[in-house]
Amino acid sequence: MPLEANALTTKETVKSFLKINEADTSQDILIEMLINAVSSNIEVYCNRRFGQNQYTDEVYSGNGDIYLILNQFPVLEVAAVKIDNEEVTDYELKPDSGILFREASWPEGERNIKVSYKAGYVLPKDDTEQSPRTLPHDLELACIIWVMYLFERKDSFGKDNERIEGISYQYSKQTLGVNVLDAPPEVLALINLHRKLTV
Repeated sequence: MPLEANALTTKETVKSFLKINEADTSQDILIEMLINAVSSNIEVYCNRRFGQNQYTDEVYSGNGDIYLILNQFPVLEVAAVKIDNEEVTDYELKPDSGILFREASWPEGERNIKVSYKAGYVLPKDDTEQSPRTLPHDLELACIIWVMYLFERKDSFGKDNERIEGISYQYSKQTLGVNVLDAPPEVLALINLHRKLTV
């Protein structure tokens, strides 16, 4: 199973943390499946995408404020901003936060603003000499920790309970599932720093 476009780490990195020899491919499919699942859930929880993408004519409603907060960040470039289909250039980009500042304000209206822009990080799997990775290391670490947590519990997948050395263990889908609320606390601590809060 290949890694999805939004994978926040690589199979090789996870295998290194798990101390699995690179030549041993017996767990590769499971590791890639876990990376894909965890990466997607981190994005959902953080309300944003992390990989580089182009966004064309993304629609916003103006509220009369001087700030327009884009859905994705960091913003690498803005191709066009239109108000009621008329292009404007009198704004200032704050790239790290994805905010467009406009002294004249963003006029009130329902879906009256369109923005085309490029945003996101170079993910570890896309790292090259010409385009090195820019994803924050704490986000990748959060993904690795969560994948390892699930990998170490792989033998319990699909079980309701089991008995080991006289001790009975109860499992639930929530405990073993890829659910952010059930992630190790250190994962939540790391990804909370990158969460886009919605109003």
